[in-house]
Amino acid sequence: MTPLNVLVVCTGNICRSPYAERALQAMADRIAPGVFRVTSAGTRAVVGRPMEAGSARILGERGIPAAGPVARQLTTSMVQDADLVLGLAREHRADVLDLVPGALRRTFTLREFARLLETCGTPAAEDLNDALAAPDIPARWRALTPLALRHRTDSKAAHPADDDVLDPFGLDDTAFRTMAAQIDAALIPLLDTLTKLAAADRHPRTTHS
Repeated sequence: MTPLNVLVVCTGNICRSPYAERALQAMADRIAPGVFRVTSAGTRAVVGRPMEAGSARILGERGIPAAGPVARQLTTSMVQDADLVLGLAREHRADVLDLVPGALRRTFTLREFARLLETCGTPAAEDLNDALAAPDIPARWRALTPLALRHRTDSKAAHPADDDVLDPFGLDDTAFRTMAAQIDAALIPLLDTLTKLAAADRHPRTTHS
């Protein structure tokens, strides 16, 4: 089983994307250990700087270790190696696609992808069943991601800014908690979908001749 490489992108790689990286990795490992390999980077990274204290503190409150890699600059090879790229705002999605235009079918904002999964990955049987035909969980995710594009037009946010996560850099604790709440809410559909894809191993579908 080859892990699914998920790349999370923000601006400085010190507030939003490291929080989302650690949170998604920790929670995904509780459901299906080793299926996701989550990393993060910044479009204008403060290279070498650790996560902001506000993000680290909230992770600690959730029992998730904040220690990990320091900020790094987004590169072409990072995008090319990723199976799924999740920007924390529309500008990050645009920057990723400026860097690697061919990544369009696997690049979303986090909140956009969560909304698409609520449409195609969780309740819509035809999309989920197509993905379940793949042999293992990472392969099912790789199959499901392009299916989400079917719903990109009819699942647009009511307001474009709804696809963005608040940038709390330089702001108070309230801003960091707003950021964390937005990310946490967006991770729920990803984790729900992961649970469903993992369940196929425990309850394999039967075929009839």
